[in-house]
Amino acid sequence: MAAGVSQLQDASWQDRALIAIKKKDGTVKQFAGLTQEIDLPDLSRDVEGQPVMNGGRVRENSAEDDFEVTLTLYPIGVLTGDGSTRPEGVGEWFLSSEDLSGSGEGARFEPSLERYDFGVAVMWTNVDGDLNSTSPVKATSEIDSSTDGFVGAALRWVFTNGQVTEFNQDFGDMVHTAEVTFKFSPYDEVGDANYFNESTQDTSTESLPEVLADY
Repeated sequence: MAAGVSQLQDASWQDRALIAIKKKDGTVKQFAGLTQEIDLPDLSRDVEGQPVMNGGRVRENSAEDDFEVTLTLYPIGVLTGDGSTRPEGVGEWFLSSEDLSGSGEGARFEPSLERYDFGVAVMWTNVDGDLNSTSPVKATSEIDSSTDGFVGAALRWVFTNGQVTEFNQDFGDMVHTAEVTFKFSPYDEVGDANYFNESTQDTSTESLPEVLADY
């Protein structure tokens, strides 16, 4: 089994997760090698019973709440990179100016009124990249669990049209970390969903498609 796959153990996903973040119309960047912890969203669509005169109650639905995805990172720079290597950080995404450095200088960003949209994919899978149509396997990859007779499993969350709303850095215990929060609405302005959850079982030959390719 390849080093990058998740462990499906005692009926739970453990040890590893694949994380991909894509700036809209940009390049997919792989964040598992920068992330120490990820907090998945608390999804909520509440209902409240209103009393009526006969002693009964009429249920009133509340709109589904906005939600957040938070990553605890070990940033070593301001740049996210070109997507081909481990990102250095996410400072440029939050500050959102262009690179203001001069010729021969290191990267420098300042706060800007510009705000970017992002897609985030988080996946657990025990499908080896060598047995998948895309190698190595990534959070956005197509998962073909029936290749070469191998049967594997995958669970994936995909969120789109979010923005970076918090960038909290810390040097506690003399280790530089940062908590980065992406905030999403459950639907866009025309009512299309901004997130989905998908999986394929380890007892089936079903596949999952590539995601965020056209985002």
